[in-house]
Amino acid sequence: MANFGGWLIATLKRWLIYIIGGVVILAILAVGAFYMAAPYLNSFVKDEMVKHGVKADQSEVTVAGNVNLKNVTLPVPEGVTLKIGAISGRPPVGFVPGSFTIYNIDLKRENIHVEIPEVTLSGITLKDKDTSIESHVLQALMRVDVSSVNAPNIEVSLANPNGETEKLDIKGFWLSNLKAGNIGSVGIDGMSTNVGLKNSDTNSGDGLRLIGKSNAMRADDIDVGYAYSILAGKIKPDKVGRTVFGPVELGDIAIDVYEGTNRNAHFSLDKFKTNGLKMHPMQDVPETLARTYLEAKKSGDEKNEKAARNALLVTLVSAITAIDAEVEKADIDLPKIKASLNSFQLLPREWNQPVPESLLVSLNGLSLNTSEMPQKDFEILRNMGFKTLDLSGKIDFSYNSRGKTLALNDLSFTANGIGSGQMSATIINAEPALFSGDKDASLDAANRIGITKADMRYSDFGFIDKLFTYLAQNLNDNKHDLKQELYEDFYVVMTKSPAMLLKDHDEAQKISSAFGAFAKKPGTLKISLEAKDNKGLTATDLETALQNDLATALNKVNLTVKNEN
Repeated sequence: MANFGGWLIATLKRWLIYIIGGVVILAILAVGAFYMAAPYLNSFVKDEMVKHGVKADQSEVTVAGNVNLKNVTLPVPEGVTLKIGAISGRPPVGFVPGSFTIYNIDLKRENIHVEIPEVTLSGITLKDKDTSIESHVLQALMRVDVSSVNAPNIEVSLANPNGETEKLDIKGFWLSNLKAGNIGSVGIDGMSTNVGLKNSDTNSGDGLRLIGKSNAMRADDIDVGYAYSILAGKIKPDKVGRTVFGPVELGDIAIDVYEGTNRNAHFSLDKFKTNGLKMHPMQDVPETLARTYLEAKKSGDEKNEKAARNALLVTLVSAITAIDAEVEKADIDLPKIKASLNSFQLLPREWNQPVPESLLVSLNGLSLNTSEMPQKDFEILRNMGFKTLDLSGKIDFSYNSRGKTLALNDLSFTANGIGSGQMSATIINAEPALFSGDKDASLDAANRIGITKADMRYSDFGFIDKLFTYLAQNLNDNKHDLKQELYEDFYVVMTKSPAMLLKDHDEAQKISSAFGAFAKKPGTLKISLEAKDNKGLTATDLETALQNDLATALNKVNLTVKNEN
């Protein structure tokens, strides 16, 4: 047994010596082969650099196959300078991805200066050229795949006409999964800026400065190739909406404007997010329209500038097929307006034409500080005791293209201490042209609609009493009970007006009684109407009503008016 153990140990030692010896021999051969091939590799790298217009003071290839370049200059368009301190990395070879670290990037174009101390690119692969793609930029974009890009610091500087340098600092930039012109996700850890502003009052930028900052931002599913294609007009126009970018979220944004050491304006936002943007290719090329607008602006021709700006905006908006937005906790502090907002939501649906066919807009907790607003419009509110005006509102409508029915699901508002209102309606014969964005086509379609049902409600939260109290005090008459007289006049108007407008209509007395009850003790006034036929209340009927013939229009509907306390 002992002899067997000794034989096993001796055998293992012998095989270990063979393996180590083999590895050493292979290493010697590999190093020797590298040194023999090094001149050829360096020559290949230099030939490739010359082929692509790349210049470097130093270039070398290491034993591991890494390429090191120093003081690199890349070919760039006229008017642009690009300097790179060093590039170190491994090019992609076959199925093995490459990676690079680039140091001290210095990019200049006119008055814009971008500096990036270090950026790392990992998982780089290069596909064959797709000769069916005519655009060289798009062709190059589609060839390169990168698993990740990281840049701890990016500084963007802008030299303004006043000789000052404005800066934008970006911290923790990252990008993941760039493939076939699509970015999986991109974001930053934070951002800050310091910008000089032009003072419109003095026509100079003296003393005005914008300071802004934000925390993390993130965007997903960005189709750079598609965005470039539609902006540069490299794709045929169609009505198929594709995603330009997916979900975006950013938070803790703060912007302050200072005049000297005094803060002139403040804006802050806790959170902004969207599910993304979808667009279809356009008839007109946005890049061309933008160039036309900039030329018109530069020439000082205000008429052409306005026309070019409108053309660009209409083209961009008309191409949108989906976009939404949500905002949480916003504060605005300007010289003429001070407000805060709990939340805002914009949710278009079925955006197949320039105007969304279904839409939800919700405003919750908008608070306006009337005590610090100089506008005369708010003076009466301040005198009535409304130091803040607190509002919430919503509009929600949806369109059924098959049935050509437009449902106004909710049109409502609530104002603390004032009142609340709500309206819903069903509209028939609504043609798709109603959402075309064409003025004449939309008006023509609007003339053919019919309202088959509508419900309206208004609840008073003490506003009428506060208004009459304010008016009575303002008239300064101690001999009469002016507030009571105002209530009596209000009662007369509310009861006599329906009788005058409705003339001999059967429901005139009931409607007058309901309005009178509301005038005596304001509570909740409800109005409901339902069409007697399948045509509904048409645009022609509404026009008749506006021509002082309300009774004829109301003959086509069943009308109910109630007051509830």
